[in-house]
Amino acid sequence: MPTEFGASVLLYVDRRSPLAERVASVQARLAEPDADFAAIAKAESDGEEAARGGDLGWIAPFEADPAVEDALRTASVGQVIGPLTLDDGVHFYRVEGRETRSLGPEQRESLVETAFDAWYQPKREAAFAQGLVTIADDAP
Repeated sequence: MPTEFGASVLLYVDRRSPLAERVASVQARLAEPDADFAAIAKAESDGEEAARGGDLGWIAPFEADPAVEDALRTASVGQVIGPLTLDDGVHFYRVEGRETRSLGPEQRESLVETAFDAWYQPKREAAFAQGLVTIADDAP
């Protein structure tokens, strides 16, 4: 059974005033001894999880970006991780819990699909790069 992480996120996308200033401000607030991650996420996050205080629920293996998964795996419960800059913005995560759990049907399906894509994509890219596969412009 895989280890899953209970996590919350605070996400910034470059929609509001200077991103670097926002990130530095939140980083300082999160470093305070009794920082309330959920309250800060509600007030500051640009992500759809903001209304829930950043709550992402349980994250199964391969459900998150590999950089996020690595950070969650090495962090302790209660620890805030970030800022992590990903394709969709700047993220802060808080590890809410860690459990070994059975996967539900939706998680199992997602895991199989994601694992297949992670295995297949490099092979596909290599085949195209080596000229082993081409796409015809005028397909019938």
